[in-house]
Amino acid sequence: MRLEFRGTKSIWSPPVRQYAERCLRLAVGRFGHRLAQVTIRAVDLQSSAGGDDKLCQVVVLAPPNSKVTVEALARDFRGAAAAAAEKASRAVARLMHLRKSSNGSGAARRSAA
Repeated sequence: MRLEFRGTKSIWSPPVRQYAERCLRLAVGRFGHRLAQVTIRAVDLQSSAGGDDKLCQVVVLAPPNSKVTVEALARDFRGAAAAAAEKASRAVARLMHLRKSSNGSGAARRSAA
């Protein structure tokens, strides 16, 4: 699994980047061998105003042709990255479950045969 960060250097300071990477690896790492790339993008929507305006988007590419995109807003980039990683974890788990059940390789099918 290749991890790519997008956004300005001021957003991805080393501590924030390390935190986001740790969150993502914990969230989708169990599927790492099945994922081609995970891209995390951060944007400050209204840099001069306060409030929940830090957007974090995670895009997961899973071969052969699946793409999962999730977004989260928070007051800071750490919170946005953690929330987006959690959403990505659920979405990728759902995708892998759907793949497993659609190709008939589930444990229930094996025990019924």
